[in-house]
Amino acid sequence: MIDVKNVSVQFGGVSALENVNFGIGKGEVVGLVGPNGAGKTSLLNVISGFYKPRSGRVYLEGRDITDVPPYKRAKMGIGRTFQKTSETFRHMTVLENIMVGAIASHRESLLDYFSAMLWLKWVRREVEILKWAEEVIDFFELYAYRNRPVGSLPYGLQKKVDVARAFAGRPKVLLMDEPMAGLTREEREDMARYIIEMRHVYGVTICLVEHDLGAVADLSDRVVVMAAGRVVAEGRPQEVLRDPRVLELYMGKTRAVA
Repeated sequence: MIDVKNVSVQFGGVSALENVNFGIGKGEVVGLVGPNGAGKTSLLNVISGFYKPRSGRVYLEGRDITDVPPYKRAKMGIGRTFQKTSETFRHMTVLENIMVGAIASHRESLLDYFSAMLWLKWVRREVEILKWAEEVIDFFELYAYRNRPVGSLPYGLQKKVDVARAFAGRPKVLLMDEPMAGLTREEREDMARYIIEMRHVYGVTICLVEHDLGAVADLSDRVVVMAAGRVVAEGRPQEVLRDPRVLELYMGKTRAVA
């Protein structure tokens, strides 16, 4: 599904990624872990098109997308969530945010869409988008908040809206950057359930960047460990996350995941 080949990224002569090879198979949940500054978010930025690699190539379903801009990658099926909830439209309602996300599954750009709303021929398309947005709201249990501005919601709900917005774009691959960070235990359990259902009910392939190693072990088919911009280990979660070398050197922990 996604293949990253020999990718390197530099900022001012400092390497963020160094000769990284990384892949996500169709239908997989791949956990991407490592200490802060390991290069995890940089790798997601390369896959989603926000960073252009100094060298190497990125492929989606065998097609070279290295030079494809982010908005076109979204239309091709690459969705993205972010660490910061500021990536949502905070003054817009939950429903409006999810409708904006749903537009990514259509051919038009946002400008084309809002211009086209002036024409009767686009009414059917708008109805389709609204129907899908309402389905997404139901899936993420956001109905009670659908007409509230996102900025007025508690942090955990804002994180949920960010994931719902990305999912509304009907991604083939969803890149999730620390979706459980800052959540309560109950909210983390809900997020884990959404990840499982997005995969099994809707067939979404997922790359999960997360510091909660227990969640990574439970949700992932395969775990990739990064440190200092390089891939240093990968394999089954229970094998990789029990490796004392990985835990000590790259997680700053000495206790294996139960």
